[in-house]
Amino acid sequence: MMRNLSTDSYVRQPYPYYPYPYKYNYPPFYPYPSPYYPYPVYPPYFGYPYPFPYYGGYFGNYSGHGDGHHHGHGHRPEPRDFELNFQSKAKYGGKYGLDAHADAQVGGGQGLTFDAAGNLGGEHGIGMQTAGHLGTQGAGFQAGGHVGGDNYGAKGHADASLNLTQGLQVDAGASVGGQHGVGVQGDGYVGAKGIGAHAQGQIGGENYGAKAHAGADLSLKQGFGFDAGANVGGKSGFGAGASGHIGLGKGVGYQVGGKVGGQHGVGIHSDAHLGGGKGVGFDIGGNLGTHNGHVGVQFGGDKDKEDE
Repeated sequence: MMRNLSTDSYVRQPYPYYPYPYKYNYPPFYPYPSPYYPYPVYPPYFGYPYPFPYYGGYFGNYSGHGDGHHHGHGHRPEPRDFELNFQSKAKYGGKYGLDAHADAQVGGGQGLTFDAAGNLGGEHGIGMQTAGHLGTQGAGFQAGGHVGGDNYGAKGHADASLNLTQGLQVDAGASVGGQHGVGVQGDGYVGAKGIGAHAQGQIGGENYGAKAHAGADLSLKQGFGFDAGANVGGKSGFGAGASGHIGLGKGVGYQVGGKVGGQHGVGIHSDAHLGGGKGVGFDIGGNLGTHNGHVGVQFGGDKDKEDE
């Protein structure tokens, strides 16, 4: 029985020169409606059977090209890392009761991560939290806790991280009685940026308490620098500070100062520098109430100072 070449669906209409009967079932019409099948283009052939095997995307799982975005070797899933998740929650007693949770994850491209927290009595009760991670980017750990509210209770925290880019960093602090109580804070680092440590503390509020701070940094690029200061009684009390630096780029310099009684009291300051593109300079000055005065001398640098 002869077939109708104009109606049979499997006959390639754009190529009428393929005579019937075919030994192979060639794919239907070209171009194909699916974007995954933009080929093949058969060369003209006037004999039969068609001698070339069909390697097109018609069968869906094979492509003669390595570009899987356009051709039909299928969407092969990318291999994924092993991943394990753990989650746990507990809640009892409403707003002032117990609220706790613990989460952990292993794999999934993140390494090991965990997070846990618990609270008893709401924001004015007792609470603690901890979190950490360990993976290709380094390791880190954070912990904190509180007893009582922000204005009258006690709080503390401690953080540490270690990675290839930042090195080792630590940060810790504690406070009792909020802004009007006692607080201490300290941090430090060791890494590509050098070595540094800073600390500060406070007793009482801004206007009647006492505060102090001290810090030092050492690096190949910036050299050595330090800063220290103290204040008693806020803006209207007594304050003193000192800082200095030694380095190839900044030269050598120091600054010291002190004041008693704020803007309407008595103050004194002194500073000096050598090198660092600023030449050699020295300045000393002070204030008595609203009257200010200073004496200084400058050699080299951008601008020369005149004696006053």
